[in-house]
Amino acid sequence: MTSCRDEVDDSDLYTFTGKTAYGFLADSKDFSDFAYILSKVKLSEKSTSTISELLSARGNYTVFAPSNEAIAFYLDSIYNTKGYDITQIPDSTAESIAKNSIIDNKDGNAYLSTDFVVGALGTTNMNSRYIQIDYANAVDGKLITRVNTNSKIITPDNEVYNGVVHTIDHVIDMSSSTLPDLIKRTDNLRIFAKLLELTGWADSMLEYIDRYYEENHPLMGNVDKGGGYAEGEMAPTPEHRFIGYTAFVEPDSVFEAQWGIPAPKIVGGNVENYDEIISEVIEKCKEAYPNATSEDLKSQDNAVNQFVSYHLLPMRIIFNKLVVHKTEIGYAWKSPENLTIDCWEYYETMGKPRRLLKLTEGSQTEGKRINRHATYDNGFYGNYRETSCDRKGARVYESNGNLVTNALNGFYYPIDEVLVYDDDV
Repeated sequence: MTSCRDEVDDSDLYTFTGKTAYGFLADSKDFSDFAYILSKVKLSEKSTSTISELLSARGNYTVFAPSNEAIAFYLDSIYNTKGYDITQIPDSTAESIAKNSIIDNKDGNAYLSTDFVVGALGTTNMNSRYIQIDYANAVDGKLITRVNTNSKIITPDNEVYNGVVHTIDHVIDMSSSTLPDLIKRTDNLRIFAKLLELTGWADSMLEYIDRYYEENHPLMGNVDKGGGYAEGEMAPTPEHRFIGYTAFVEPDSVFEAQWGIPAPKIVGGNVENYDEIISEVIEKCKEAYPNATSEDLKSQDNAVNQFVSYHLLPMRIIFNKLVVHKTEIGYAWKSPENLTIDCWEYYETMGKPRRLLKLTEGSQTEGKRINRHATYDNGFYGNYRETSCDRKGARVYESNGNLVTNALNGFYYPIDEVLVYDDDV
C-alpha cells in the first residue's frame, strides 16, 4: 500500500546553487530525453505538478536514469520506427518510463549501490512495482549490476542534493502480465504453466488491485498512537490495496530429471506432447497425494490440484524477504550478505487443505531452502549451528537466467526439486 502527495509544495523547491536529481539530468546532454519525459509526466491524474518538479524539490529519490540511447532503442523497438520522435511519445508510454525508473524513499535515504542486495529493493517505484537487483559477469569478467534483469548500471551513485541517480543502459520495462500469464510466456516453465491452466489456478490469480477499495476508501483515517502520531490523530489512508501472489516453480528440466516427465516437444511454437506429459504428471501426483481421489483436475480434492496449490502463496513476497533476518546471533543488518545461524519462516499455501511450507536460510544452507530439516547444536552452551541435515530442501533461486520473474501481481521463483507435501514435511 502507498500514500503519496499529488502536488509539489512550492516551499519545498530548492533555491540553492547545486544540482537536484532533475537538475543533474537536465544539465546532461546524455539524459536530455529522460529529462524531457519527466517534464511531461504528471504525478497523478489529479495533479498539475510534474515529476520534474518533484525531482527539483526536497526529498530522497532513487533514480535509475536511462540514457538517450537507451530511450531511443526502447521507443524504436516498441513502435517499430527508426529514429522515433521523442516529442511524439504518448502520455502512457512516458508515464511508464518515468514512474518505473524512480523510487520515492520519503524519510529514508536514497539507495546507493552499496545498499543493493540480490532481490528486490524494499521500497516500490512510483508505479508501486518492485525493482529487482542482481549481478552478472561481463564478457571481460568484470562484475556488473543488473536492474530488472535487462538494464545494466553504467554509472552508479551520482549523489545529488535530493537523492541518488544511477545511469542505466536500457529502459526499465515492467511486465504487465499477471503471474500465471508470465509463467505461461516463459519457455522453460511450460509444464507448470499447463498445470496451472488445467487445475484452474491460473484463473484464480488474475487480480492485482482491490477495486472496491479504490472507489470507496476514505482519504483520511485514525492512526494508532506512536510513530510520531498522537492518539486520535488523522492521517492519509493508503492510496491502493494491492493483491498479489508468489509461486515456486519447477523448470521443465527438473520434472524431467526427477520425475521422468518427458520434455516438451515444440513444433511450430506449440507443445505437441502435452497429453503424454500430463498423463505422467497425474500418475506421479496420485502417488504423492493418495488421499486426493477426485478425477476432476479443478477440484481441490484432486491430486494434481493439491500438488499445484502447494506451490502457491496468496501474497506477493520479494526474494530477500522470503526469510527475514534481523536479530539472530551474529547477524549485522548493515552486512545482510553475511548470514549466520539458520532462520526460517512458515507460510500457508493456497488451496484446500491449507498446508504449511517452511523456508530456511543461513550460512550453512547454500541459499534459501523449502522444507529443509536439520539438527542443531541448541544445548545450553550450544552455538545453534547445524550439526546434521537429513533433508536438504528445494533451493529457491532469485532469477531465471535472463527471463523476467516479476509479474504485475507477484513473483515466481524457480526451484531445483519437485516440491510435494509428504509425510516427512
